[in-house]
Amino acid sequence: MRIRLVLLGMLLLLVASAATAAETFVAHIWGLKTSSNGTGTATFILRDDLSAIDFQIEYENLSSAEVFSHVHRATDPIAFTLPSGNPKVGTWLAPTAQDIAELRAEELYVNIHSVYYPTGEIRGTLVKQTLPVANTTWGAIKALYR
Repeated sequence: MRIRLVLLGMLLLLVASAATAAETFVAHIWGLKTSSNGTGTATFILRDDLSAIDFQIEYENLSSAEVFSHVHRATDPIAFTLPSGNPKVGTWLAPTAQDIAELRAEELYVNIHSVYYPTGEIRGTLVKQTLPVANTTWGAIKALYR
């Protein structure tokens, strides 16, 4: 009985900590709608208090100079304008409930526009990253109490 209570307590702690953990989203950006050789990676981290989204974006091999870059909604309006330059490191302060919902639903994408491709040279959808859990996790915990 004591083991069950300890395991139940640990499970509740794991669920509570998972509910408040920061969420990570990654986009592999490339010339999806162009013939560009440009590629890159975008990492966005939604803070656990939902107050901001920290990001880092790096890319290479654009066909021409970057003009501007954004995070777009699936319906295409701009959700957030990114800073110029490479790499892009910053914070999206005070995202709206819609921004967070669309991020979690994987409906936002990063789009980097260039002189040669003014509608966007490389882009990629932000996808939630999950950490794999080993099949033996609970077995290892139970083994501690045997």
